[in-house]
Amino acid sequence: MALKMPKARLVRPPPAATIIVDAGTYHKLDQPGALTCVDVRCNAELRHVPRQSENKRNVQAYFGRKSKAVHARNCRFDVTATVTRIVAGSAHFEEGRRPIVIGPDGRAVFRLNIVFDDIRSLAALADRAEAAPEAREGADYVAGVRALSRYLRRAKALLALIARLGDTDEIRDVVRISYGGAIIPWRDFFYEPDELGRLYGRLQALKEARRPLHPVAVVLRPTRERRTTVRDAVIRCRSEELAVPSGGTVRIAPCLSCRPHALAGGLITDRPYLVCGLPRPRRGDLDLRPGQDVVAGVDLYMDVVSRNQFALWPH
Repeated sequence: MALKMPKARLVRPPPAATIIVDAGTYHKLDQPGALTCVDVRCNAELRHVPRQSENKRNVQAYFGRKSKAVHARNCRFDVTATVTRIVAGSAHFEEGRRPIVIGPDGRAVFRLNIVFDDIRSLAALADRAEAAPEAREGADYVAGVRALSRYLRRAKALLALIARLGDTDEIRDVVRISYGGAIIPWRDFFYEPDELGRLYGRLQALKEARRPLHPVAVVLRPTRERRTTVRDAVIRCRSEELAVPSGGTVRIAPCLSCRPHALAGGLITDRPYLVCGLPRPRRGDLDLRPGQDVVAGVDLYMDVVSRNQFALWPH
């Protein structure tokens, strides 16, 4: 598993010398030779992925490892050690409550149900503390906050790793996602910028199959539109409109419900963030009547109770 790399070493046929090439300007036909990792301690073979447009997204050119190629352990582009550290950090939990474990196939399994069950517990604890401020320092509340913080640090580590990689083809080689005992395909868990339409389709499919919603990781851009209630601060994120088969247009409007209010201050307007949470559709109920031109929109809420639920998206 490795990062997307902007540069690579081009080992040209003799007597030409080896040079460093940039992904944005590299052309295979004009620059023959073997592409290898730019780290001098590593000889992993690479492939070039040209710039492309997918679902209105502009994907910049990059170099990635070839299938079955392996980076050296001391290569700065190898992140297998990062996954190992994330798994090791989970060893401090009780056997049945570890958020990340190693599965039979040797891949790490991130157990979302354990993490997000505790997020709901913290929300309940926060409500109780607001209703009875004198109980805020109580043993149950403090213990609950500390335990959840430990869980969410594992989630933050995974989010940071996804943000660094920016490519599910790389990370799914070593990490799997599970929720409620079932494995969730990476495609159904991770949504890149401008993929709200695909997320909307996934939520519709789950509803039609009468299956419960599961947590997702989605790249969102907070806007300046915010409102504060007694319980939380709601931040609207950049919305997306899409045509639906039944006719008309639906507008997907993500909203982050931050509790406590101070969490909203950690999200900078118009910067992309990878946010992990359980989506809660409101208004529209994921339905659009045939012949209806435009629906006011589906407000897609996600509860944010910790800074460990989001990571800056660098791509």
